[in-house]
Amino acid sequence: MHEKGHGTKSLRRPGSDPLDPTRGSDALIAPPTRRRPRVTMDETPPSPLPFPTSLCHRCAAPPKYVRTKTSTFILCPLLPRKYPPQPVLSCPLFRPKAPDPEKP
Repeated sequence: MHEKGHGTKSLRRPGSDPLDPTRGSDALIAPPTRRRPRVTMDETPPSPLPFPTSLCHRCAAPPKYVRTKTSTFILCPLLPRKYPPQPVLSCPLFRPKAPDPEKP
């Protein structure tokens, strides 16, 4: 046999239920959340180039540049490790880009 109030009631504190109509309108306001950093992905190389000596900038793959507010990452579509440590000075999958016909 249970004593009154033991084992039969919710373990929540009184008034802690956000859907309790007696709490008022502020009860349904969501708690603040961490904002995710804004990230952009682009095939256009940034200026100036991060790690200008990296082979990634000259590869025919082509790399994608993933930018946050404070960083730029180079994504390789060929490598199993999509974001190789920079600068890439040698790569077994590197193939040089074809020369741009509009540049002399």
